[in-house]
Amino acid sequence: MHRSRLAGLSIDCQTEDLDQAASFWSQALGLPIRRSSDPAEANYIALANDQRDLHVEVQKVDHPSRVHLDIEADDVEAEVARLERLGATRVAKVRSWWVMAAPTGQRFCVIRQQGPGLASHGNQWADGAVAAAGGGGIAARLAALGLLLPPPVKVPDGVVLPFPWVNIQGNRAFVSGHGPQEADGAIAGPFGQVGGAVSVADACQLARKTALGMLASLQRALGDLDRIQAFGRVFGMVNSAPGFGQQPVVINSFSELILTVFGPEVGRHARSAIGVAALPFNMAVEVEAELLLKP
Repeated sequence: MHRSRLAGLSIDCQTEDLDQAASFWSQALGLPIRRSSDPAEANYIALANDQRDLHVEVQKVDHPSRVHLDIEADDVEAEVARLERLGATRVAKVRSWWVMAAPTGQRFCVIRQQGPGLASHGNQWADGAVAAAGGGGIAARLAALGLLLPPPVKVPDGVVLPFPWVNIQGNRAFVSGHGPQEADGAIAGPFGQVGGAVSVADACQLARKTALGMLASLQRALGDLDRIQAFGRVFGMVNSAPGFGQQPVVINSFSELILTVFGPEVGRHARSAIGVAALPFNMAVEVEAELLLKP
């Protein structure tokens, strides 16, 4: 587990006169200049503010002027890995911090813990998973239920999947078939046919894990599960031994988790549950879905 939060913002200025730039932003924002006597901070000038846990600074840079956010973490590498799972990319390591790029291109920094407030006010994340966090809505519901969303699935070496897990078209999201995942992203077992090598009870647990994996993909694609207006249709497939006919019982566990998290208004969906002779990677369960998104 590690913690992180927004630490502040840095005003990057491509200038030879940092004092002049700091003077402008000090007057523009109504924040007094707070200088450091540390020679290592020569390219930085802080602006004092009432939000003690949120720093604002003006810094001299070589790249074009811009404003970027700083995220502080008690474990920089764990936070960088978490953000990578959300779609961010590493740009450069600078001393003790990482410069990263958001999926939409904005640069930001992940820096070491700046003050004691992180322990009491920071977001706590489960390392290796997209943890449910935030002030309310579906994120809060997941957290209250103690549910963690796994990272992207780890497919076997040499396997290339030439399609997106979530295909967004207008106000609709078409979700590719998902299988069960462990907390580290690995495909979850037991493997094989339900009614044979896999018991109904184990298959039901795998269906729940499939639901969590699908929600993780939706979280990464949408940025916020509260964007979901309704689950339209769910199509469940169960790797079935000859004569096995309890596919609806297995897929019920998928449906129940969705209804528990989203409630009946959003989570209610049309559904099919069928038996198949085999599934990719010998998985016991696979589910695909179609959803409606809020405007």
